[in-house]
Amino acid sequence: MIMINLGYCNNYTLQLLHPNLTCKSREETDAIVPYVTYVFTTLEQYFDVSDFENPIKYNLKAYQYFPSFDFKQAWFNIAENRAILKDSPLYSSYDVKNFTYQTIVETYKDNGILMNDFYQILFLIDENVHTTTRVVYNLIDSLTDTGGLASVITLIFTFLTMRIQRMLFQQEII
Repeated sequence: MIMINLGYCNNYTLQLLHPNLTCKSREETDAIVPYVTYVFTTLEQYFDVSDFENPIKYNLKAYQYFPSFDFKQAWFNIAENRAILKDSPLYSSYDVKNFTYQTIVETYKDNGILMNDFYQILFLIDENVHTTTRVVYNLIDSLTDTGGLASVITLIFTFLTMRIQRMLFQQEII
């Protein structure tokens, strides 16, 4: 879990990091807070089913938060996703490609009261892995839909032996 807290300045922590700076008072901070907007941006990946060259795309997603004196909390799930691509024009089990990509989804918002924070953002890892499989309609599928491979072989055999059968039939008649 990753947690981001946005809140009042802690003078002790500030002095450790920057000894020559001091925090504003709570009253000064409270006067500024209503005019502030927090923009939180995530880089998200998604699977584009119609793209056969580069199916994993990137998207910037911005979340806007307006602080108030009530505590707000947002929870995000970071999920691992898998894409299995069976794009071979001959048959599905040939040239299988696996891609892994992550998505970030805001799952929960809460309003409550907390004395020192304006906003808290939590990132939780989703234990579920979501799998998407893309299978392209290929040659073996079309043969299966038209009666199977055996009927195609029978058709080819019939076409190849048709002349021999015609010759044998004509010799038999004469």
